[in-house]
Amino acid sequence: TRYWRDWSSDVCSSDLFSDFVNTPADRELRDALIAADTNAHHEAHACYAISQNVARRLWQFNHIKATPLYPPSHYAGRLRSEAYGDYIFSDARLDAAKRLDLLIEAAALMQVPGQIVLASTGPARAQLEALVAQRGLLARVTFCGYVNDDELLTYYANARAVYYAPFDEDYGFTTIQAMAAARPVITTNDAGGTLEFVRHGHNGLICDARPAVIASALDKLMSDAAYAASLGANGPASVADISWDDVVRTLTQ
Repeated sequence: TRYWRDWSSDVCSSDLFSDFVNTPADRELRDALIAADTNAHHEAHACYAISQNVARRLWQFNHIKATPLYPPSHYAGRLRSEAYGDYIFSDARLDAAKRLDLLIEAAALMQVPGQIVLASTGPARAQLEALVAQRGLLARVTFCGYVNDDELLTYYANARAVYYAPFDEDYGFTTIQAMAAARPVITTNDAGGTLEFVRHGHNGLICDARPAVIASALDKLMSDAAYAASLGANGPASVADISWDDVVRTLTQ
């Protein structure tokens, strides 16, 4: 139950998503993990991180400098753009840290009743389904469960936009996949690695992590397909330089 928050509160804490609590035993374990990580990383000739966000953590907790090196998506070269349809898409795991409950709460406040499509599995599905029922959204929110690659690529290609607003994400393949498919990304200002790619009003919309603010962003995109397309068009160039060639070249140098 500690994973499900009251979104009327302005407080957002990583404690909501952590397996650790503030007890002597957990603090001791945390310190031991930090020490082990620090010792292991100091044995490396060089250190790379999958994002600036992870590199920042390495410096904060281990005083180790790391160079961000973005890995490409498994779907690189296969993502495509088709129509800007009538649904907001998410393929984020149904897990508390991905904050799909925030999307559902926002959907309940929308003035333009767009569809929400969730294509994934995870431990929070039952809670999310219950929340959808409580908010009267059974006709607007679809839980697709697991989908195969072809289905996933089609959902990306025809979405009006992609929602991806996890808390303090390491990197987030959904972000770069959405942009490669020319879909605008709706995210929040505490989403971590996602913010290394999303530029507000350029290739997506960055919101406060509150349902009313996100609902306004959803309404803006669902009421204006041309605006969604104008943001989405800037996505592919935003991630065009991410490739295995670049990763391998950097590591072998």
